[in-house]
Formats: sequence, C-alpha cells, structure tokens
Amino acid sequence: MNVLAGIIIGFLSDSWGIAIKYSFIWSIIHIIYGYIFGLHRNPVTLATKEGNPIPSYFLARFTTSIITSAFFGSITFFLIRFFSA
Repeated sequence: MNVLAGIIIGFLSDSWGIAIKYSFIWSIIHIIYGYIFGLHRNPVTLATKEGNPIPSYFLARFTTSIITSAFFGSITFFLIRFFSA
C-alpha cells in the first residue's frame, strides 16, 4: 500500500518539498487506517499488560510508511520530470 501511495504522490507532486510533505501526510493516514481496522491486534505484535500495542509499533509503521512512500514518490517524481523535459 505504501508503494502505491508513493507512486501516486510522485504523480501529484509539483516539487520535491511537496512530495516529502505528502509522504508525511500519508504516514499519518496510514497509522490511522491501521488503528481503525485493528491491524495492531495481530497476535505477533508485542503488547502491554492491558493488551494495547506499544508505541514503538506505531512508530515502526510511521517510519516504514514514510520511507517507502517518500522513496517511491521521489523515483516517480524524478522519472516524470526527466522524461517530460
């Protein structure tokens, strides 16, 4: 899902700065999506005594989504600008 978001971000961006901002926004949306649909309730996920996921799980999701979407968004942005010039 992050790769697809990165490609879409690359198509929608007008500059490198916008691509990075969109990647941050996507990462926040990705965390909210995962929380709403209960992706953190995976039995493999480490949890606290109350059964709530530890904050590092959400930090890992945030970091992974921003790196992946920024990487693929930058590649897409570069390819579009390179071949359209």
